[in-house]
Order: sequence, then structure tokens, then C-alpha cells
Amino acid sequence: MPENQYLSEPLDLALLCLRLLRQAKKLLFITVLGTVLLGGGYCLKKLVLEPARFVATSLYEVEYAIDPATDNEYTFINGETWNQWMDTKEFLDLLYHNLEGTPEADIDRETMKEYLSARLQMSLRMPDTMVTTPDPALSLKIAAALEQSMVDFAAGQKGIDNIRVVDPAVEAPRFTDARPWNACILSAIVTFFLTLLVMVIRELGQDGIWLPDTLYNRYGLNALGTEQSKGLGENLSYVLRDCKAVGVLPVGAGSVSEDVAE
Repeated sequence: MPENQYLSEPLDLALLCLRLLRQAKKLLFITVLGTVLLGGGYCLKKLVLEPARFVATSLYEVEYAIDPATDNEYTFINGETWNQWMDTKEFLDLLYHNLEGTPEADIDRETMKEYLSARLQMSLRMPDTMVTTPDPALSLKIAAALEQSMVDFAAGQKGIDNIRVVDPAVEAPRFTDARPWNACILSAIVTFFLTLLVMVIRELGQDGIWLPDTLYNRYGLNALGTEQSKGLGENLSYVLRDCKAVGVLPVGAGSVSEDVAE
């Protein structure tokens, strides 16, 4: 059969699905194995191997100043701006002033920047600050100084009248950004579809003959059937109707013999 005809062989979707269905157990096993390896590896890294971190969170209410020209508030500070303020020299000077005389005052500024963060979760008037360190007691001590620094910070800002601590930090639970269920579900989905894709490509590359139609479509040959097929005699009569001589080549486990019948 010419190569271009072989390449244009139509896809038997039903046969492909049945062949894949026979490998359902293998697909399920590989999916479970991939979920355990990928999802379990993620959980091991995030929950066991990463150093423990403890976060102390404080919540504030900000009273913004009123612009007499417009009778509106001057401005609102968004979450990213609050986070940037934590790293400024002006704010760190306030923090170290409030830490003066404590062991925490010896922490270098670059390390302190890594400990501090701020965000806005809901209202623009209610930011919260977070101190994340390897020790819960250290997080709480810095958080107490940070709360006072936020109050002092308002005194130097034209657009802010006052900042008060609504919910001070009283505990520092362990912080983790791990999402084990999300990781396991994503691992299962990725493993399943990658395995299915490999199986489909493998099946499309198979040159085995599974149905008589495949034999005809690929090579232009008719399937006569087996010795147990009811239509074997009729098929032989039809295929050999114009033949004057037929070569019979029996193939067995031993040597190959050849007989020619006319």
C-alpha cells in the first residue's frame, strides 16, 4: 500500500476508545502514583522541610485628614503602598526607636524588612501588619513595637489624622502558605492527562491488526476468517473465484512445508 494512503488511514475512534478502556487500570494506577509522588513531594517540602515561621498580625483603623479646599479626605493608602512603607528608612527609624534597649534592636535592617509586611483585606481604612519570624516570641515583641510605630507614623503624614490599634497581636501561630489539597488535585489532573496523551499517541502508532476493517483499509486485503468462522467457505469461494492455482503455505511450530493445489 502506498505510504500516502497509509498516512491517510481513517481513525477508528470506537476501537481507540475500547483499546484505551482496556488500559483503564494502568491509567488509574499511574494517576494515583503521580498524585502521591507530586502532591506528596509538595507537602513534604512545604510542611516538613521548610523552616517553621510564626506570624503575629495586628489590625488598625486609619482616620484620614480632610482637605479644607474640597471637604474630602486627602487620600487613601492602598495595600501595596502600606507594604512599601514597611521598608522605608523613615518607618524603620520609628520601629528601631521603639525597639531601643531590647535585643531585637540588634537585628539588621535587611533581615527586619523580611520580617515585616502589610496588607488591606477589606476596607481601605483598616490595614493590618504582619511580623513573620522563626520564633513566636520574637514575632510578638516586634509586633508590639510595630503597633506603636504605626501610631507614630500618623504624626508625620499630612493625609492621616490618626491610626489606632483595633486588634493587637496577642499570639503568633505557625504560618504556612501550603495548599496540600490543591496540590494533590492538580497533580492528579496533570498526571491523568499526560498519561492519557502518551497512551493515545502510543495507540495511534500501533501497527497491529485488530479488526478485519483495519486490514482492508490499511493494506487492501480481505479477511477470510478462521477455521471456526461460519462464513469461511463463502469467503474463500469469493476471493478465489478467478484463481486457477492456489498456493497453500501452512506455518507451524516446526519446519515450514509448502503444498500447491490446483
